[in-house]
Amino acid sequence: MLDHEILNLVAPLDEFKGRWHSVARQVPDRQLATLASRATVESVGSSTRMDGARMPDPEVDRFLFGPDPRPPTTADERAAAGYAEALEMVYDAVGGETLDTDFVRRLHGAVTWYSDTAGAERWEYRKASLRVRAYDAGGRPAGTLFNASPPARIRTQMEDLVRWGSRYLDSDEFHPLLVAASFMARLSIIHPFTEASGRLARLLATWMLMRSGYSHLPYASFERVLEERRSSHHRVLGRAVRTGENGRTGLGEWVVFFLRSLTAQRDELLRRIEGQHRKTRLPELSVKLIDLAREVGRLTMSHALDQTGANRNTIKVHLRQLVAQGRLLRHGGGRGTWYTPS
Repeated sequence: MLDHEILNLVAPLDEFKGRWHSVARQVPDRQLATLASRATVESVGSSTRMDGARMPDPEVDRFLFGPDPRPPTTADERAAAGYAEALEMVYDAVGGETLDTDFVRRLHGAVTWYSDTAGAERWEYRKASLRVRAYDAGGRPAGTLFNASPPARIRTQMEDLVRWGSRYLDSDEFHPLLVAASFMARLSIIHPFTEASGRLARLLATWMLMRSGYSHLPYASFERVLEERRSSHHRVLGRAVRTGENGRTGLGEWVVFFLRSLTAQRDELLRRIEGQHRKTRLPELSVKLIDLAREVGRLTMSHALDQTGANRNTIKVHLRQLVAQGRLLRHGGGRGTWYTPS
């Protein structure tokens, strides 16, 4: 049953992979850049929040792309800065890196570059036992997911995993989607480093997928989908651990979850492209109001007035139309009204 479902999920993803360049050519470069920037913010925000950070996307956006760049000062900002740089490294490394333990260590070094952990320790496998924690949407610990691999087994397990991934990623024996899914799960189960092993697993899965030709990934966040399915992610990964690292049932269920999440990421990308097309047909002020709502997360009339310089009554008309069209959501009432992206 799982094999049949896996085949039904793989085929449409491969079909979209084949036609992505044709789809992308129909989207203006400026709109692709907008999609990529938004996806970066969401990937950074979601992946770090899954590991306990609390920065919402608007704050991540201001920190990464705001007018006054500054070095990170808080733990959440350090996590965001590291993930952003590691994500850029993944995109740049698609054609120039091979999967080996050196690449894994360097990528882990990038994602933890701004960490409080001492420099040399970032490159080393952990030396202590570790209970992998789950975090809720507010960044609060929500229990233990599983016990990670014992430190004495990490080096051998990592060498075996990297050797396995390197062999099968470029072979015809296993589909690359299945290789990336299995690699991500097995790395998460080993949890080789004291810090950021979950983020590392998500980054390496993205690298493996892009190296295999799924070049649409930078334009809609896969990590955002995983965060939205946080409970299922925790449940399925925990079940894979309990059935054993090579347990067919547990790992097969994880692969289905992984492929369903990629399908949701693809669908979201298509919705956003269509949304970009619709925006180009909107009045300039309406487009500006939508962009402001996305930037600040909570758009008020006073902010709209300050940022657009338009007439209050004109702004009201545009906001009313955007709410009616489902492009903005209205909250509150009277002078306390505010708007959020739909």
